Amino acid sequence: MHPARNYSPMSGVGLMGGTFNPIHLGHLYVAEEARVRLGLDRVDFIPNQLPPHRQDLQEMAPARDRYAMVCMAVSGNPRFTCSPIELDRPEVSYTFDTVSALRQKHPGQAFTFLGGADSLLGDWYRLDDLLGLLDSFVVLTRPGSTRQALEARLDGLGLSHRGKVRWLEIAGMKISATDIRARIRAGQAFRYLVSEPVYDHIRKNALYLPPGARASEPA
Repeated sequence: MHPARNYSPMSGVGLMGGTFNPIHLGHLYVAEEARVRLGLDRVDFIPNQLPPHRQDLQEMAPARDRYAMVCMAVSGNPRFTCSPIELDRPEVSYTFDTVSALRQKHPGQAFTFLGGADSLLGDWYRLDDLLGLLDSFVVLTRPGSTRQALEARLDGLGLSHRGKVRWLEIAGMKISATDIRARIRAGQAFRYLVSEPVYDHIRKNALYLPPGARASEPA
């Protein structure tokens, strides 16, 4: 596994949070594209412990399994790291609390949060305070997606740090964790939607299957 590292005060670090349920090749592609285009030194993947506002907790793999899969998936890229910071807290994972802890530990570090455009349509805990802790909040959009609704929502919140929100259009891969979980339940192929170690971990531990079920996709 590729554990979280100490941060350099002179480098820019991208923070990519999420459930990663499971982490797939689309996550890795988007993170690398953002890292290169933004000139970030690296991207730190931060799996949630208990994500707020999620209604599908019954489909959530255990936090330690999701963290293990993230570490496996990023291990081949020296510019990627995985962090257990949210797993060490038993309560709901709020990005503000996570970034606050990172800011206290690394006061001179430049942090850029990487978030999907759809995530900004939800309710964020202390969003303006979060923006104040970050150097920038980069919204990752897909070609053809409209920014109008998101811009209007942000403008309506009266954020004092509104100027820290930036936009980056990335031609994302059409892979979703929801589809991967559905494929696993149906016994369909998913091998090349995730990295090989993640594929092996899911099958070995019968993740995303009903209790007692066995993985049916051919090895």
